[in-house]
Amino acid sequence: MSFLVPILSRVRFTQGSSGRIIGTILDRDGVVVPASALSAATLTLWDHDTREIINNRNAEDVLGFGSPAGDHGVTIHETLQTDLDGDTYNLEWLLEAADNPILTARRQVERHRALFRFTSLTDVLPMEFEIDVDNLQEAGNESS
Repeated sequence: MSFLVPILSRVRFTQGSSGRIIGTILDRDGVVVPASALSAATLTLWDHDTREIINNRNAEDVLGFGSPAGDHGVTIHETLQTDLDGDTYNLEWLLEAADNPILTARRQVERHRALFRFTSLTDVLPMEFEIDVDNLQEAGNESS
């Protein structure tokens, strides 16, 4: 099975907020790749500038082997799901507040990256999200 590499998606959250990211894992023919076709799936989340890992998400197993979805907030569905607004997806990540910190207080917006790496028996699909996190600190109360 071959995978179609998606374009980098960009989302925005406020500091310390929870949120939701959805996406679709497709093969080269545009067919949805179900969780059962994957042998591994990991998530790494880091600050784009400092390369610091965020919320201990360093190649975290998100397929569910030994870590239920409740532990990491990621669900990979067997079939395509439809959101209330009509968007379709088979990957859903419920971010927790600890996934959206500000690591460098002097930044008004901090750029984080989330890399999902999906592996089948023959291929690897990296799916990357850029996350802009708005700093809610008041001016004058900054530290570096």
